[in-house]
Amino acid sequence: MIYEKEKDITLFTKFKRNATTLFLDPVWQGKQEYKKGEKFNIILSPSLYWVKKVQLPVKYLREVKKLLPSIFEEILPDGHFSYSAFKEGDSYYIFAYEDKKILALLEAHGIHHSNIAGVYFAQGELDIEEQVYQINETQVIYAKDDIVIVAPKIWFATSVPLDLQNHKIHSQSITLQQYGHIVNKGALYKISGALVVLIAIIGTQIMLTHEKINYIESLKENIFTKYKLYPTMMQNRAILAKYEGIYEIQTKLRGFIALFLKLPLKKSQKIVLLEYDKKRLHVKINGIKKEEGMQVFNTLTQAHIKYKTHYTKSGVIVEVAL
Repeated sequence: MIYEKEKDITLFTKFKRNATTLFLDPVWQGKQEYKKGEKFNIILSPSLYWVKKVQLPVKYLREVKKLLPSIFEEILPDGHFSYSAFKEGDSYYIFAYEDKKILALLEAHGIHHSNIAGVYFAQGELDIEEQVYQINETQVIYAKDDIVIVAPKIWFATSVPLDLQNHKIHSQSITLQQYGHIVNKGALYKISGALVVLIAIIGTQIMLTHEKINYIESLKENIFTKYKLYPTMMQNRAILAKYEGIYEIQTKLRGFIALFLKLPLKKSQKIVLLEYDKKRLHVKINGIKKEEGMQVFNTLTQAHIKYKTHYTKSGVIVEVAL
């Protein structure tokens, strides 16, 4: 339940089970009160991480995680970021987040690192479909193209308060890394020694990662060149939608024509015109009288085809809307 405290709407939505679940967003500047030893499950607002839904030609999640820094490289501001990912169907949801920023926000609310039971992304925890949920006085969260995002409340005519009363944690927690630990010289020498051993391994991994990235980029370029695609996905999707619409109309048209060709016509009855115009098929059949129409067009009726008939002196004109 989202509640007010001294005229401000809090960023926290909570309930108690084994741990108190909180929705964390940077808008609210208050402080969370809690009992000694109390544990918290933290659901991160989309304002606290970057997320993409991608499809990659890799099989294992561990391989995807190695690619994340390069995938996010062009969109992230300066800073120290951690990365995470999970798979859903044929797609991967990939994340980048600043541990230091999240930990500082929690400390500002009076929540110490030792009191955190788990940290989760709103993308994996909140099942948002058509609904728009209010998280403070000015903002809401909703799903666009399967991505949970934050937006101004004024964009939507209606919204409902985010209510986690019956929420059960069901996604995998991430670990927030703490920085700024004091390291003595002895520990530093040990770490340096370990780094020397790992340099070769890391270098090899970097080379493999770059090779995979170059491979993915080359696949993309080859596909765009081979099929003469437009430079942006938005343009290509528009063209795809256009031709899918044409294909759907042509498929229906062929099906309707096939039904007309199967009509049980007498020798004196024949189709003299097939005409398609403005998503309507017109079929003129000579030699059919009105009293014969129901029997002749029973094939169309059985196929659940809606049609109109106009009888003339020479026969009948049948109209079918596609």
